[in-house]
Amino acid sequence: MDVQQLKCFITLAETLNFSQTAQILFLSQPTISNQIKQLEKELDLKLFIRTKRNVELTPAGISFYEDAKDFLTKLNQGITKAKNYAQKYNLTYSIAYEENYLATKFLSKILEKFKSLHPNVLIDLKVTDFKKKNSLFAERKIDCLFTVKDNITDDPEANYVELYTSQCH
Repeated sequence: MDVQQLKCFITLAETLNFSQTAQILFLSQPTISNQIKQLEKELDLKLFIRTKRNVELTPAGISFYEDAKDFLTKLNQGITKAKNYAQKYNLTYSIAYEENYLATKFLSKILEKFKSLHPNVLIDLKVTDFKKKNSLFAERKIDCLFTVKDNITDDPEANYVELYTSQCH
């Protein structure tokens, strides 16, 4: 099944007319007929009842229409969203952090400042725990780690910048 078949099916389900569907989609009537036959064959379902003068949806066709229309709408939204991201952002920067007091207190301010300096960078935030953060960093699955100072600084390629110092009493 492909997107073209779904477009043909949805348009035909709405018009119930092969000629009109062909005009709307700028295709020939035999192409529409072939697309519908292929779709029905792949789904192993009869979607339309066809007579010389009439086309109507079967109960299976009615059911499939609603879901296919929702799917195609979501697909088009996803394509549009992806294109917007591609135009707006030219780089993705992944940041992992532990959900704790320091992250809550400082991370949003840091990100706000970063976004003002780098508006074309998409920030991919990942909430992690103490154990998982080290493996994410070691496996280079993240670009930045917002964490407390620990054995992560043993990595010779890591740059550690201390943002906050506190003394426990």
